[in-house]
Amino acid sequence: MLFFLSIAASRNYIIETYDDQAEGIMSKNENGQMVMGDIILKPKIVFSGTTIPTAEQIAELHNSAHHKCYLANSIKSTIKIIQS
Repeated sequence: MLFFLSIAASRNYIIETYDDQAEGIMSKNENGQMVMGDIILKPKIVFSGTTIPTAEQIAELHNSAHHKCYLANSIKSTIKIIQS
């Protein structure tokens, strides 16, 4: 989320609210150990101001943030982002 907010601000987008009800799904890995197999993010973002990003631009913001995210680059779980 912090990288998303930072990138959005650098592109002059104003975010009024950012809420995410993240979900984690436990599963067994290749060694039979229980791990956090999938992480599902469902961000709800409210933009304001004169520059509102399109759905495609929001998806690109998420993609850019994901590639910079320390957590996403540190874990083996699959991370899915579902835009509403």
